[in-house]
Amino acid sequence: MISRNTLVRIVDDDESVCGSLSFMLRIAGFDVTTYTSARDFLDKDDRERPGCVILDVRMSGMSGLEVHQEMIRRQSLLSVIFLTGHGEVQMAVQALHDGAVDFLLKPAQPEKLLDAVRKAIEINERKLQRRMELEEVRRQIGQLTRSELEVAQLISKGFTTQMISLALGISEQTVKVYRSHIYKKWGIVNAVEISRVVDEYNRDIAPERHA
Repeated sequence: MISRNTLVRIVDDDESVCGSLSFMLRIAGFDVTTYTSARDFLDKDDRERPGCVILDVRMSGMSGLEVHQEMIRRQSLLSVIFLTGHGEVQMAVQALHDGAVDFLLKPAQPEKLLDAVRKAIEINERKLQRRMELEEVRRQIGQLTRSELEVAQLISKGFTTQMISLALGISEQTVKVYRSHIYKKWGIVNAVEISRVVDEYNRDIAPERHA
């Protein structure tokens, strides 16, 4: 289900294109804003508002591809749909390789446009949800002391209390105390949840910290 807070941005230096696309999208119930220059979009857009961007590939000043690269550099989660002319398909294909959701040939057909926008917004919402989940994992990991994190890492690998005791050179009672602290801090009751959090941390967060 698409959130009411989503916004469709149209970035095209042709005002008539901005007008026709925004009209179609507003009739379909979307909240829309338009920019006739890439710089205005990059400088003025509300980055925190979810949704998607419809980008013209070829514009005066910065091209749509350059705007997309700048969005990637800024780690924007907004989904991108490219508008292209018939002679620009190869550039659009490159944009898809760089993470764009779709590209539409001008003039965009209403049904294809609406389908692409719905798809783009759904992808953006999934990305935002995933970011929230990873932020929660970061928060949980940040609650642990170094010793508690060492125990959590070994629990996630299937180590028993005795094995953890031997691996870390601490008593089994100390292992149980650390495990109890983790349960209390994370509000959980079993080792399965410890493994889930630690596995997500190791897979999606720890590599970023060492990149």
